[in-house]
Order: sequence, then C-alpha cells, then structure tokens
Amino acid sequence: MNDKLKARVDRLFKECGLRFNGQECCRDDFNVHWTELATDSDTEFDKKVLSIRAEMIRRELLKPDYLGDGVYIKFDGYSLILMANHHEAPTDTIVLEPDVLKALGHYRNRIAKLTEEFTSVKEELEKNKTLAHPPQSSEVSDERI
Repeated sequence: MNDKLKARVDRLFKECGLRFNGQECCRDDFNVHWTELATDSDTEFDKKVLSIRAEMIRRELLKPDYLGDGVYIKFDGYSLILMANHHEAPTDTIVLEPDVLKALGHYRNRIAKLTEEFTSVKEELEKNKTLAHPPQSSEVSDERI
C-alpha cells in the first residue's frame, strides 16, 4: 500500500471510524472500495469524507437516547420529542418546540437560582439556631410591645 493510500485509509478511520479490511474501508453500511481510495482526486476524496461524516452525524442526531426513569428523547431536526416507556412505541409523547425549550431553560435557571438561595438561607439558619425558631409569646419582653 503506497503512502497516499495509507494516509487515506488512516483518515477514513480517524474521521469516520471506517476500518480497512483489505478490500474496502467500511463501517455499518458505509464503504469505500480500495479502487476509490486509489483513483479519487484529492478534492473527490475530501468530498467523500465530508459526505460520510455528514451522514453519520445526521443519523446520530435522529437517534433516540434514553434519559432515565422510562423517558426517551430524540431530535426531529426542529423539536425535541420526549417519549414515555419506549422509544418505538411510547405510551405518551411530548413535542418541545424551540420556544418551549427556551421557556424550559428559563424555568431551569430560575429553579437553580432559587435552590441556591434556599441552600444559602438554610445554612445561615443553621449558623444562627435562634433565628430558626420564632420567639414564643412568653419570650417576648414588655419592651417590644
């Protein structure tokens, strides 16, 4: 195998995960025959690598993921789709369009800020146990009335 062919085989492996089996570089249903590796111009080869990468990324974007607690998520190119109990036959589906996702992000940020503030106040109360409990009526002095 000459240096140019070896460099192309290495590039297909590094950028796309295609392995050379002696006849072709392949992975799943992607394959590049050795004759293409040997005869494609540099420009044609660059386009081939980019198109393989683009298709791999596109497929990965569309693939559902498991989030946990019976919740799956997938991207349809515009919205995020939450699915309950199974990704192929969900019992419930929620489609989150970009505006709803933005609102969800604002909600998450608000909750994070409130949680941080609550933790801080709670820690302050722990430092000052006397402030944690309001004074009983018998503890109130006449001076305050």
